Amino acid sequence: MLNKFLLSGLFYLFSINLSIAEQKHSPFHNKRVMVLGDSITKVGLYYRYMDYYLQKNFPKDKIDIIGIGLGSETASGLSEKQHPFPRPCIHERVGRALAQIKPDIVSICYGMNDGIYHPFSSERFAAYQKGILSLINKIKATGAEVIVLTPPPFDPHSIPSRKTLLKDGAADYSFINIFYKYNDVLAKYGAWVKSLEIEDVTTYDIHTPLQKHLEKMRQTDPGYSLHGDGIHPHAIGHLLMARTLLKSMNLPHGNLPLEEEAKLVNADLLWRRLRLKSGLLSKAWLEYIGYTRGDVVKSDSIDQALQKAADLHVQIDQLRK
Repeated sequence: MLNKFLLSGLFYLFSINLSIAEQKHSPFHNKRVMVLGDSITKVGLYYRYMDYYLQKNFPKDKIDIIGIGLGSETASGLSEKQHPFPRPCIHERVGRALAQIKPDIVSICYGMNDGIYHPFSSERFAAYQKGILSLINKIKATGAEVIVLTPPPFDPHSIPSRKTLLKDGAADYSFINIFYKYNDVLAKYGAWVKSLEIEDVTTYDIHTPLQKHLEKMRQTDPGYSLHGDGIHPHAIGHLLMARTLLKSMNLPHGNLPLEEEAKLVNADLLWRRLRLKSGLLSKAWLEYIGYTRGDVVKSDSIDQALQKAADLHVQIDQLRK
């Protein structure tokens, strides 16, 4: 008799392959994808999970996803007094990134830092809108397509003890002293993102599905969370982000309960090799393009990392067959 884990695995493999017969190639075939964002994208599990599903379900596709998220970064150029250094802004490095990586598609996910953890204000909102629209224009000027994600939710229920939730009217707010209804601010930012109607720009809502999942799970488990610190989704949160995006794109995705699915993915050698390659390229490209985050970081060469990534890709191709 098949054990429960094996049965789950068979169902998992079946569930993510349901639509393969109908799709010969993914929309990312023969295209280089660059993923921009703040520390949530720097962790980058959500786009790495997406990469895994795409590689597994479209083994003949040439899929090239490069994530260069940067912690603390904004699209608005704003920062708060308590931040240890002025927050980096994507506009400082995006020109170099576009010129050097030469992407066909660029995904952007900003907003969590752009409200700088304050109550809503029209001035900060305008700075976010201006920053996102300027970023879209810079990307489109290269001929690349643009994907814009809403900011994921802020979860005040998972704030650690080293941080404080402040009511409206406090003297100051920051990533340490956060407005207790900051998720409402992010929801407004996300609603604006969803309203964008620009040629060659596609928007996807990750805020609403994650928030609804949180609310549903807390009906039976009040302590349930997708975050470790209110801001950064943990691995299960990233997996749900990936599933949400793949589902929105009508692409194969897992249907098992998230925790079961995560165990099966993490046990797959293909996932481990893809994550290793992705992490290597992310760090190498981030430093080769250069950025300022308090200190200036810039490497002179990316050749060694590209060779290591090519060697890993040989193993990946063998696992995909």
